[in-house]
Amino acid sequence: MNARRGLKSWLVTTMSENAAVDRLNALVSKLVAAIRPPPNVSVSEWATQNRVLSPEASAEQGRWRNSRTPYLVEIMDAFSDPRIHHIVVVASSQVGKSEFENNVIGRTIDVDPGSILFIHPQMTDAKEYSKLRIAPMIRDCPTLRAKVAEKKSRDSGNTILQKSYPGGILTMCGSTEAHALASKPIRYVLGDERDRWAVSAGTEGDPWELAMARQTTFYNAKAVEVSTPTIKGHSAIAKSYVKGTMERWVSQCPHCKGFHELRWEDIRYEYDTIETHGEKTYKVKDVWYLCPECACISDEVTMKRAPAHWQAENPAAYENGIRSFWLNSFVSQWAAWKDTVLKYLNALGDTKKMQVVYNTRLGLLWEDRGDVQDEDTMLGRREEYPAELPDGVLVLTAGVDTQDDRMEYEIVGFGHFGETWGIEKGIIMGRPDSDEVWQQLDELITPAIAPEEAILLECITTMVTNLLFALGGDSAPDGWDYAAMERAIDAEIDVLIAACQRCPARVVLVTNEGGMGIVPENRLARHFRDIAGRVNQRLAAVADDVWLVVSGIGVKIK
Repeated sequence: MNARRGLKSWLVTTMSENAAVDRLNALVSKLVAAIRPPPNVSVSEWATQNRVLSPEASAEQGRWRNSRTPYLVEIMDAFSDPRIHHIVVVASSQVGKSEFENNVIGRTIDVDPGSILFIHPQMTDAKEYSKLRIAPMIRDCPTLRAKVAEKKSRDSGNTILQKSYPGGILTMCGSTEAHALASKPIRYVLGDERDRWAVSAGTEGDPWELAMARQTTFYNAKAVEVSTPTIKGHSAIAKSYVKGTMERWVSQCPHCKGFHELRWEDIRYEYDTIETHGEKTYKVKDVWYLCPECACISDEVTMKRAPAHWQAENPAAYENGIRSFWLNSFVSQWAAWKDTVLKYLNALGDTKKMQVVYNTRLGLLWEDRGDVQDEDTMLGRREEYPAELPDGVLVLTAGVDTQDDRMEYEIVGFGHFGETWGIEKGIIMGRPDSDEVWQQLDELITPAIAPEEAILLECITTMVTNLLFALGGDSAPDGWDYAAMERAIDAEIDVLIAACQRCPARVVLVTNEGGMGIVPENRLARHFRDIAGRVNQRLAAVADDVWLVVSGIGVKIK
């Protein structure tokens, strides 16, 4: 009996000691895990390995693929770069900026945990984002589902606006919530749609500055600002952008091999106008990219598959730990160029709609010129001009719009402070391809030109391009009679030269030198280059002066 009691006592003691050792080991493991450096996994690598796109939140559900958004890779990896503490992303819609934020949050929870403050314009935006994007991401990513507390009760640490996980809490709020922005320390601050934020969080001041102040105790803090651009001069994200590296995504032209950003001003398109019951609708027939360097055209598929990279305008900001990026929808796999052009056409004449197109599609700041007044208001602001020109007019411009059966012109006066006066408006009936119509326009405009003035025509290369496609019509370029087309273009150049020689003022013609690169790979581009080159030769032969401008430096040729 005594032996059995002794054995029992020894077993109890041993079991108790083992339990204490297990608890100690568990505690030590947690301490080691807390001080262990995070795994060397970038955000883009983590996304490839772990991210699953949810059906209710993504256009393409399934495993994350960096190849679908190559422009996001460097943006994502800037977050996991220890030298970078502030990232600014200015982006159009449909480029994946929300998925960038989601990947940053997912990698933070899984790899390098810390408390995250995710700020939205309004509290309703925060709740909607949590329900439609954060919750599905956690549900569909096994690594996140295993770490984020399950929503079982109010005490679970998982609510709509808060998600707890080992090492931190994800808190979502609106920009007006001063108590959330100014309370406890936060390592990671993310700001979504910065340009829609409140000017002040209640009476506490600038919401972004309040949020940034919560990071002062962290040597490894990170801040991310994301937004579509809005109004020029009032855009918070644009002001943040110029403090960073100011990077643009540039794509390689397949013809000249130069790298350029795909910009709206380099997009060319053809469309039909359909008028039904007084309402206009549009059908976009085709869209091209016109290279600003070689003036060769490329289609959408070619340019979206072309080699591309980020190009920094202010690389010195990297030393300050700030990288900034600007994206438009022309690089997106989910925003077709035809759709963008159609949205632009449908917005013509409506400033509010056009601002949306500029911001969300073209990735451009909107220059606010005030609300357009209704017709009666504008008529009521008319003034009698007692003189031939009103006082204050410094510059006169003449704009001409060519239609199938007429040319409509308007002469506008501009003042020192941006004032404008409508001087004259009229219509010259007749086909624009007839000499008589151009002669009438010439007689109308030329007498008003003083010898000390100047006329700038920009650009000859674009004119040749437009003439080629006008002469080609709807037929395929491979079947064009380029010899006949060049004869027609030469006739237009004859008219231009004659008009320049009659003009009493100095005329400056701007053109592109297209013969310095490699021989283009397709028939259209080769003929275009040859025709444009011979046009340049003709103009240079009759010009008084010929200048070649390289990198902003003028070299006199003649």
